[in-house]
Amino acid sequence: MPNTALMYFRRLAREPEIPFEEQILYQDEHILVADKPHFLPVTPSGLYLHQTLFNRLKKKTGIQTLRPIHRIDRDTAGLILLSFQ
Repeated sequence: MPNTALMYFRRLAREPEIPFEEQILYQDEHILVADKPHFLPVTPSGLYLHQTLFNRLKKKTGIQTLRPIHRIDRDTAGLILLSFQ
């Protein structure tokens, strides 16, 4: 159907806790740069929904329009660029 939006939400019975903390290194009115620790997924997938860089940063900053520009593997640590309006 034209002009129809579909929203998908899922719940996990048990989500593993990631004990490592992300760090915001830079933020302006358009972008945010974060240092992602090892073992933290960038976006929700598989066993991870809330314990992701994307959802942690949305909660920490209150920026609901935050979107990752790229991603790296869950096991890899490094810098992630996110945009918002």
